[in-house]
Amino acid sequence: MSEIRVTRLFRYPVKALRGIELERCELERRGLSGDRRFMLVDEQARFVTQRASAELALFATELVADTLVIRHPAHGTLEIPRAPRGGERLVCEIWGGAVDARVEANGSAYFSRALARRLRLVYMSDEIERPVNPMRAASGDIVSFADGYPLLMANEGSLAALNAQLAAKVAIERFRPNVVIAGAHAWSEESWSRLTIGDAELRAPKPCERCSVINVDPITAARESEPLRTLTRIHAPAGQPLFGINLIPEPSSVGAILAVGDRVSAL
Repeated sequence: MSEIRVTRLFRYPVKALRGIELERCELERRGLSGDRRFMLVDEQARFVTQRASAELALFATELVADTLVIRHPAHGTLEIPRAPRGGERLVCEIWGGAVDARVEANGSAYFSRALARRLRLVYMSDEIERPVNPMRAASGDIVSFADGYPLLMANEGSLAALNAQLAAKVAIERFRPNVVIAGAHAWSEESWSRLTIGDAELRAPKPCERCSVINVDPITAARESEPLRTLTRIHAPAGQPLFGINLIPEPSSVGAILAVGDRVSAL
């Protein structure tokens, strides 16, 4: 096996919206700094994602100093504090689990107008701690509004194996990873239980089961039939299509900087 390195880093300030590519980023208990601290919820306070609202892929995000900037070609620009203060407390639902949040009023109005239905933009303030599934995590492990784990790593080797079976190749952005690596054999990452990225040590509790979100083109928001169909055919152990692995940072690695070019080692 050749040397394994980080080739790309992404964070997603708002769950389900377009991400930001980075050269380096601080690692926090919840994952990458600024990752998925905001989320859209519907009238029942249930999380809203590209599974049902593919058009969310068209909203671009940017973090500029202390400001979160959201842009859409038809709906203009929204600027709100990166860390809003106050706001109505709201109990939201992610995959059947309850999580506390605070409502950001200006963002709620912007998205309700843009998508023509009542939505609320909510924020996870620092005092809110959402625990990771205790069946696969340690006491004290927490996560933002991500589906379940602080980070997701994807392997370019696995993408190449998938693309070899597709009529039209897809980009890694379909899978919304935080960390992308190269140099590892296809699917080999699924056997890892612990690893280092640069100076940071992380646990890998499980591979990531994939859903229809990967069929949404991240540039056009068009909903397609691939690559989920082919992934299910070629790589679905126990009937679940897998791509990438979930990661949890060790407490001793909080504050470490992850960077493109970092060496990755399975432990």
